[in-house]
Amino acid sequence: MNKPILGGLWFFIAFWGVGVIVLVMSSFQLDSYKLVVLKVPLPHDYPLQDILNMICVMSLEVLLFYIVIRPITYKHSWRRALMAIVIAIFMILCFGIFLMHAPPYMGWHWLWLVSVTFALFILFLISTIQTLQLMLSRRSDTKD
Repeated sequence: MNKPILGGLWFFIAFWGVGVIVLVMSSFQLDSYKLVVLKVPLPHDYPLQDILNMICVMSLEVLLFYIVIRPITYKHSWRRALMAIVIAIFMILCFGIFLMHAPPYMGWHWLWLVSVTFALFILFLISTIQTLQLMLSRRSDTKD
């Protein structure tokens, strides 16, 4: 029985966990736009509601990637990885539009999306190479 590539569910949980930690840690950073432009004096309130909203958004993103990739039945499916990359690039572009005056946690979420896209690209490369190797081995078996 073949094991799913990258171990399945733990990979998505790990990326989600890292994203949550990054969001929580980045929410302690100073929001310079709020301080300089909006002239809100220090100390700023902790953006708990905004962080919870971003964690929900991140959870939905991870769930979407999990649904697209389906690691239990993956088996060299480079098309699923390519679809996940396209979705991730679309999300990067959509969230990138809002980064101009965004608080620090929005920028860190965007960087998290970029790292997820990079990981999906590596998954795509591995899947493509494995599929090509499988096709070449089948072709050589039929010639013999």
